[in-house]
Amino acid sequence: RKALLIGYDAHDNPSEITLKNVYTDIEKYKSYLMSPKGGAWDEEDEIKIFNNVPLSLLMDIRENIKDENPDVALIIVTGHGLYSKECRCRKFQLNKDEKVCEKNLVGIAPKEIFIWDSCSNIVSERIQISEKLTDVEIDKILNEEVYEKAKKIYENKCSLCEPQCTRLYASKVDTSAQDEDGGVYTSALLEVAENNSEIDIYNAHYEAEKIVKDVTIRSPYGMQEPSILFDKGIKHFLPWAINVKSSRI
Repeated sequence: RKALLIGYDAHDNPSEITLKNVYTDIEKYKSYLMSPKGGAWDEEDEIKIFNNVPLSLLMDIRENIKDENPDVALIIVTGHGLYSKECRCRKFQLNKDEKVCEKNLVGIAPKEIFIWDSCSNIVSERIQISEKLTDVEIDKILNEEVYEKAKKIYENKCSLCEPQCTRLYASKVDTSAQDEDGGVYTSALLEVAENNSEIDIYNAHYEAEKIVKDVTIRSPYGMQEPSILFDKGIKHFLPWAINVKSSRI
């Protein structure tokens, strides 16, 4: 398995709003994935983090990872983004001068989760709101045996899933994704993981969607509406949270 966590806060771009919490979101995702509940991903071998990365370098790394033939891939982008009519897909701002189409990020593995916490407007824009969600607290005082068990449980659940590419978007096409101490959608997804003993990515999205709508329904910028794209006929979606305590290997 491989995870790509890609962020850009636009601190070097005077034409964009600086998103101070992008790297906080990246660290939250990394901490969650490394926790037993998130699947006990290995920081050195399985998780790759990119901030303000050149497009050519990212594409080279993507191809190198694809050549390793991973069974499962998790691709997360957080920062500035938009929807391109020309590409007919969302595009993510990698650095001051370059963007990448989502279709050039997916396709690394036969089983994938793609999480997009960025605006989907025709013109990229990030907005601040006053509401705040509780951060997920990751328990780091766990012994090695628990982590090894979590790895096996996670991988077993993934092996039971059909090939798929489930794409999660923080906002619908031509709408904004809102931010308060991190992306509202990211905070909601992690809150769902914390509040459920076990849940797959499909159901996690819909629970997160409810949270996001509740948080933003009174926002002066309008209610944020996440969306999801998945393969029809999938019976077993990839896991988002696993229950290490009650599961048997």
